[in-house]
Amino acid sequence: MAGYWGLPEPAGDGWTATGDLGLLDGGGYLHLVDRLKETVIVVGAHLHPAEVEEVLHAHPAVARCAAFGSSTADGDEELHVAVVPAPGRAPDAARELGAFVTARLGAAYEPAAIHVMDRLPLTEAGKPDKVRLRSRYGGGADPA
Repeated sequence: MAGYWGLPEPAGDGWTATGDLGLLDGGGYLHLVDRLKETVIVVGAHLHPAEVEEVLHAHPAVARCAAFGSSTADGDEELHVAVVPAPGRAPDAARELGAFVTARLGAAYEPAAIHVMDRLPLTEAGKPDKVRLRSRYGGGADPA
């Protein structure tokens, strides 16, 4: 690509810092994984909320979800998930959905808490408002 919209020209080494995390596969294709600022560090493990969201969106009891980091009282981070159940479904969040994530991504990704909600708060762009979720469920300030 020639550049990144709204950012100055790339540095002399040709790189542009976008805040996106990705990987190149064997065929040279770039796969975006998550945003750097969304990474949650739990006991040294770098967790990517987008991976948790992708797994949970495959669960039949989940209509929408948002995974996010939350700060504990001692300054550590833990992984939280807000879930909107699919119509007519009421998942046992702690047991059923937590086990579903852990079975697919490993024990490091087991959410510390799963919050069942009627609807997710959204930003003006229609994306889950993780600032509001963090504010509601611990750590982080809600500027609104």
